Amino acid sequence: DGLVSALAICDMLDRAPGKSMADLKNALPKTWSSPTMSPHCADEVKYGVIDQVVKHFEALQANGAKIGGQSIRDLVTVNGVRVTVE
Repeated sequence: DGLVSALAICDMLDRAPGKSMADLKNALPKTWSSPTMSPHCADEVKYGVIDQVVKHFEALQANGAKIGGQSIRDLVTVNGVRVTVE
């Protein structure tokens, strides 16, 4: 991963003569992320819990509910649920 990242950075610098790495970093859009949370749950019940959590967020999205004052833009339901807001 480190070598691939280094090559990508060198490629970006090559395509943007006169720009520093700091300039390229500062041009990126601001994003926020939360860590993956994996609390312990017995195998016999975890899929039911995941189904309930997914349904909860799908209902919020369908009803136009907001999280932290922002509308839900997307739900990714692979291995749980990841909520993307505006």
